Amino acid sequence: MNSRAMRSGARVTGGLALAALAACNSAPAARHGAPLRTGVYWIAGDSTSLVWAPAATTATAVSAPPFVSEIDFVFDRRLDGAQIEEMFTVGGVAMTGPSSLPPVHVSWPGLPSKWPTSSYTVQYNSLGVYGSTTSYVFLRPSIAGLPSGETVTFELDRARFVNSYGEALASPDSVPVTTAPFTVSVSAPSAAVAGTYQLPLAFSNRMSLSSTASAFVHVRAGQVDVPFTLVADANVVSRWYVAPAQCLGRWPASTTITVVVDPELPDAFGGKLTVGATTTFKTGAGPAATPDCGVAPLGDAGAEAGAGDTSADAGAADAATGDAAAADAATGDAGAADASSVDVSDSDVGAADAGGTTDAGVAPDAAGDA
Repeated sequence: MNSRAMRSGARVTGGLALAALAACNSAPAARHGAPLRTGVYWIAGDSTSLVWAPAATTATAVSAPPFVSEIDFVFDRRLDGAQIEEMFTVGGVAMTGPSSLPPVHVSWPGLPSKWPTSSYTVQYNSLGVYGSTTSYVFLRPSIAGLPSGETVTFELDRARFVNSYGEALASPDSVPVTTAPFTVSVSAPSAAVAGTYQLPLAFSNRMSLSSTASAFVHVRAGQVDVPFTLVADANVVSRWYVAPAQCLGRWPASTTITVVVDPELPDAFGGKLTVGATTTFKTGAGPAATPDCGVAPLGDAGAEAGAGDTSADAGAADAATGDAAAADAATGDAGAADASSVDVSDSDVGAADAGGTTDAGVAPDAAGDA
C-alpha cells in the first residue's frame, strides 16, 4: 500500500477503530515523552517537499509552491487522535473525522483575522508514513491553494497536540512557511492547430476568472487585435484557456497568432504576476472565419493589412484608405472586441467564482490539453 492509499484510509479509520485494534494485539504501550515535530511536508500535485525542519537538523526547507493540496505536520511518536478529530457513529460504526474547531489556525500578512476554518480541514493519521514510530496531522484546503509570495503561518493548539499520557507538544507551536511567487507558463504546439484550438495558461496558483481578467491578456495577428475569450478549466482551478471569441467562431486560418499575458494579473488571493509571458501558435488551412465582432476580415489578408502590407488586396486597401471596419480593428473602436474589452461573461459558465470553485458543467476543448 502506498502513502497516498494510507492517507485515504486514515480518513475513514479513526481513533476508536485503532484503539480496538490495539486492544486485540500485544503491541507495546505508547512511549512516554513530549511529542516533537520532526518536519512539515507540502504536497502540491504529485510533488512532496520538506518546507520546515527542526533547527538542529541538516535538512533544508524549500520555498513552497502556493497551489498546495495538503500539508503534513509530522511527529516522532503517536498522538492522542481524539484531541485532534471528532468522533461520530455511522450505521453503528464508530469513526473519526475533521473537528469543527480545527487544532491548527492559518494566517498571513494582510489577512484581517485567521483564515476561516471552513476553508480547510485538519485530520490525524497514526500510520508511520514518515517513519515506523511517527504519526502526522494533515491540513487540506477545501480548494487547493494558499497565497503566493507570502509567509503563511500555521499555529498549532499545543493543548491538543498531546500523546496518550497527556504530555504536550515540546516543539514551537508556530510554523512559518514562505510560498513561491505567482507565475504563469504558456506553451503552444509547434505544429499548426485547428481553428477551434484553445491555448492553455498554466498558473502556479488557483485563479478566479472575472470580467476584468481580459485586460491582462492580448491576442494579435500581426498588429491586428483578435477577439478572444478566456475559459476556466472545469477541473483544474489553476488553468485557463485562450479561445476564439464566440462572435469570431474560430481563429483565422493559416495565421500566426501571438498571445501575451501581462504582469500584474492577480490570482484568487490577489497575488500578482511579476513576470508576464508570450507565445505564438499558427493555425492550419481551413474555412475562413466569418466574424460578427465589428472587425475587418481576419486571416492572411487581415493579418497582412494589420502588419502594414500595402498590396491591393481588399484588407490592405481598407487599412490604407481608412475603411471604417479596418480602422475599428486597428484602433479598438467600441465596435471591435479588442483584448482589453473582451466580454468574458459568455464563457464564464465554467469559470472559477470569487472563492475559486468551478462549474463542472464546462469542459475544456480537448485540443487545449495538448
